[in-house]
Amino acid sequence: MGNNHDSIALDWVRGEIQNTLTQGQHALESFVDNRKDTARLRFCLNYLHQVHGTLQMVELYGAALLTEEMEKLTQAILGNQVNSENEAVEVLMQAILQLPQYLDHIDSSSDDFPLVLLPLLNDLRAARGEALLSDTSLFKPDMSPARARGNSIDDRLQEPKVLDHVRKLRQMYQFALAGVVRDADLEANFDYMQKVIKRLVRLCQKTPRGELWKAAAGFVETLQLRANPVNAAVKSLLRELDSEIRQLTENPGTALAQAAPEALFKNLLYYIARARELDSPRILALRADYQLAQALPSDDDVDAARSRVSGPNRDAIHSVVNALNEELAKLKDSLDLFVRADLRSNDELEDLLPGLHQVANTLAVIGLGVPRKVVSEQIDLLAQLVRQDQRVTDNTLMDIAGALLYVEASLANLGQDGQHEDINQRDLMNPGSRELGDANSALLRESRNTLEQAKSAVVNFIASQWDTREIEHLPALLHSICGGLRLIPLERASELLEAMEGYINDVLLSSREVPDWQQLDTLADAVTSIEYYLERLSDGIRDNDSVLRVAEASLESLGFPAGQVPTWRPRADINETDIPLVDAPLLDALSAPTLDAGAPPDELLDDEIVGIFIEEAEEVLATIQEYYPRLQRNHDDRAALAEMRRAYHTFKGSGRLVGASSLSELAWAVENLLNKLIDQTVKPNDDVFSLISDANAHLPQLINEFRAGNPQGDVANLVARAEAITTTRRADTNTNTNTNTNTNTNTNTNTNTNTAINTPAS
Repeated sequence: MGNNHDSIALDWVRGEIQNTLTQGQHALESFVDNRKDTARLRFCLNYLHQVHGTLQMVELYGAALLTEEMEKLTQAILGNQVNSENEAVEVLMQAILQLPQYLDHIDSSSDDFPLVLLPLLNDLRAARGEALLSDTSLFKPDMSPARARGNSIDDRLQEPKVLDHVRKLRQMYQFALAGVVRDADLEANFDYMQKVIKRLVRLCQKTPRGELWKAAAGFVETLQLRANPVNAAVKSLLRELDSEIRQLTENPGTALAQAAPEALFKNLLYYIARARELDSPRILALRADYQLAQALPSDDDVDAARSRVSGPNRDAIHSVVNALNEELAKLKDSLDLFVRADLRSNDELEDLLPGLHQVANTLAVIGLGVPRKVVSEQIDLLAQLVRQDQRVTDNTLMDIAGALLYVEASLANLGQDGQHEDINQRDLMNPGSRELGDANSALLRESRNTLEQAKSAVVNFIASQWDTREIEHLPALLHSICGGLRLIPLERASELLEAMEGYINDVLLSSREVPDWQQLDTLADAVTSIEYYLERLSDGIRDNDSVLRVAEASLESLGFPAGQVPTWRPRADINETDIPLVDAPLLDALSAPTLDAGAPPDELLDDEIVGIFIEEAEEVLATIQEYYPRLQRNHDDRAALAEMRRAYHTFKGSGRLVGASSLSELAWAVENLLNKLIDQTVKPNDDVFSLISDANAHLPQLINEFRAGNPQGDVANLVARAEAITTTRRADTNTNTNTNTNTNTNTNTNTNTNTAINTPAS
């Protein structure tokens, strides 16, 4: 809940606040009438400062937060630090009008409930180009238990054996994280995460990091039980958790003594607090320890309170709707007369602008964000038409008329029942669409998804000890992003991705050079900075030069400066001792999360990791036994084929993770064959199903041999048969199309690998 207050204190200052706000409103209106009279705006700022001080004095911190944002926006207007002065003034006026309604709410409920002001607070911040607040900004759990848990420094991570176990746990976590990022087999991957977190909880117990991992376990549990959506914010937190595991491996002497990052901790608790319907022992304990029930109000409370303060009352809305409809009718009549005129001048369209400005301002006051945006677009269009010499086409004029009809329809819905149906639409709109448009926002979203696939390919490349088959499709993926970004246009980002494409083509694929860790870190910096740039654009953040400069510097150091001729030259020799091991920092930069802690370090045994693998292997075998007969009966059963491919993909990845080399090699060969079946470059026949049947039958033996300590089973014959089928079919295809008779040429690589990527995988 919010903070409860005695209404007597508010009663003492209520009249003074209202009078001061009225004076501020009049001062702002005077400034609107004469934008050169900045003295009036300074008067408004002084009045807001007085209200802010009064609200702080009576400890109405939610209301004070609103006036603080109003002050900052007024200062930004005075300093010419806003992108649109008109928009900033409109939002400021809206806040002045809504503050008394919020005070009415406090008076009737004695609840200073700042969460209900979040949309208005974000409007004020957006008007001055500031990052938006999230619900967690107003989420106030009791953090004292986290600060009180342990302050001792121990050397449990100093033991090489323990540190090696932590590295393996991190690899397992990253394997699961890669699946979650791709939205693949979430149930299994969350289960992996929980098993890793359970061991980290035991490792970090009685240290400052211990409570963090308990919260991480609760957070992942809410995802497992679908109490929270697996969205971009959640994936970002999971990546941050991986960074926390990395701290254990990179700073073993001090990591356990360091306090957990409070922002990350609060975010984890916030998602646990949101999962109100869950009542597991772990969730109940965290809810009690950190007083989460009191830290976050219920959705019903937020909706009810927001409805009381979000806009004018019923009678006021009807009055406003009537006035708007009258103004719209005048605008439509004027437009109609212009269309029908035999002789018309573009200058006559200027007469429509004052009326449209008035409509836009009124829509802003009552919170109709989407119709206001439509009207603002028509204002910009008309301003351009007035300045141009050529005759305005009838189609353009009809588009303007259609926009006015849309606004009328929105008002009709609003006026029928007095409900503010559009009040939250400005929050539902993607902020990035204001700058780039809806289509461009969708393109950005798709580009970010494709970049996630590219990151996963690099992770698999490292985990496979530099198997270039994992990144054969990567240049095509990056090239597809380049083309999309040029349409927006985002030329600078497109050039950076082209340079990255060149590095992967020339260095990793053509020259087959094995990069050192410094190069991998640099590549990771470039990938993540471009991803962060696209994410900021999607969130409506425009100041991104510094983000792209990181990618530019990274690619330049790799010898592939954006938009320029590469400076990289092949190495003459590669020393095997220079080849890095799989414990790579790049996997950090491409992924990341946090967790919980606590138990004797000598209990973290290799057998536990092997046990997890064996347990999963048996589950995957059951999947194969269920779906393979279906595929044998019906070769066109795409669902069964996808499940088979998923199963062998899991064997490949987890087998590599634990060192089951023969099993993973066989799984890679069969998965590759199944990919060819999926994209129909290999046709199902007796040879194909004979090979898959023999591979299925051999899997239990390989698993048992690995359990007994022998990871080098005999799979050479099966792998050769699988490769022969795929290679022969590929050679046949090449011959028939007269493209290439060389059976070692990877024809159709882009099609095949893209299909594999888009097929769900664990």
